[in-house]
Amino acid sequence: MAKIRITSNPYDKLIKYARWNAETEEWQTVDYNNNPDSQLISDDLTTSFFPFKANKILDVIIEEFNDGQIDILFAGTEDEFNMLRSICENEKYSSFVTVSRDSNTLENARDILPDIVDIFKEIDPLITQSVKDKSKIEAEIGKFSEATNESIPICVVGNYSAGKSSFINALIGHEILPSGDEPLTARVYKISPSHYEDRGRIKFQYNDHNVIVRFRGNNQGVESDLEDHPLIQKIEEVIAPLDEYDLVKSVNRTLKTINNFENEVLEANVSDLIEIEVPFNSTMYGRGKTDFIIFDTPGSNSASNNKHVRVLKEAMENMSNGLPIFVSEFNSLDSMDNEKLYKEIDSLEELDSRFTMVVVNKSDKANLPKDGFTQVDEDKILAMAIPKNLYSGGIYFVSSVIGL
Repeated sequence: MAKIRITSNPYDKLIKYARWNAETEEWQTVDYNNNPDSQLISDDLTTSFFPFKANKILDVIIEEFNDGQIDILFAGTEDEFNMLRSICENEKYSSFVTVSRDSNTLENARDILPDIVDIFKEIDPLITQSVKDKSKIEAEIGKFSEATNESIPICVVGNYSAGKSSFINALIGHEILPSGDEPLTARVYKISPSHYEDRGRIKFQYNDHNVIVRFRGNNQGVESDLEDHPLIQKIEEVIAPLDEYDLVKSVNRTLKTINNFENEVLEANVSDLIEIEVPFNSTMYGRGKTDFIIFDTPGSNSASNNKHVRVLKEAMENMSNGLPIFVSEFNSLDSMDNEKLYKEIDSLEELDSRFTMVVVNKSDKANLPKDGFTQVDEDKILAMAIPKNLYSGGIYFVSSVIGL
């Protein structure tokens, strides 16, 4: 019988493996020194999110260590253990694989997080008062607060021609963001859900002056000390002439006006971050109490948009565990500029690449096989630059235009 221990620590983003040595009666770590050819020492199976890789891990263990019977000892969270046990109960494995839980366990995050937040609130004032460099500790406290609330940041990245804006519009359920074949400006849109179906807001800075455009029925308007500025006048012009209040059209027109103004005026200085609040008209956002905050990043393959990584990092300064969605056209999955973008995004601590979803947009124009992919097709796709480096949460073929 082969005995294998799996130790999963999702908090440290690490999975370890060990094999029981009957001669020494000790656990022997599966590593480069002991098992240099094992697939279990690959980054794919040691730094991934265990539930995404559980099936593959089990198959690798069977392939490399099966001698007729395999006994798996699992150390990790209860949720992970229950998932692994469910897989092992499948008839494919049940006759020769058994799984039991190690005495070393971890609590599920969803079970202990409320208590951690309560304790943190109690000691927060003590932490702030006990340090000299308050700015740094306050930034870390802000990040913890953001990371433990019910909002999840979703970061949409990719080339400008991939249809990121159309994809985000489809997620939101409204054509809020301007879209087109030309790159717009080197800035990040931070899109948060409005709590009211008929209310919205756009906030940005122009030459260090705050500008807030409020959309609230017949009372919509611009708040800024730049009252007579041409940009403010243009925004007021495009939101005023609507015969009937239309929040979506008003927001879309305003964003187009901001983009066009900066393209026309050389000395224009619109902030790198534009914050948008609009209602999300999508069933995926109505299934729980979680709010999703969507970040739309500039296209990576435009010379004018080379600040996108820095801008995104600053926009997510007080956030963590962002979910990356990489949008690409089918014929760009193996391009070098996309591979470069992957490396830049992977370097951001604010994003958790273990949960990356690859979205192949404009699939209605990609001439995909009508009968689906063969295994050879799938292997070729997974070997391309983007899927090879980012594949974890899945590859999804969509058409945002048809979705809208």
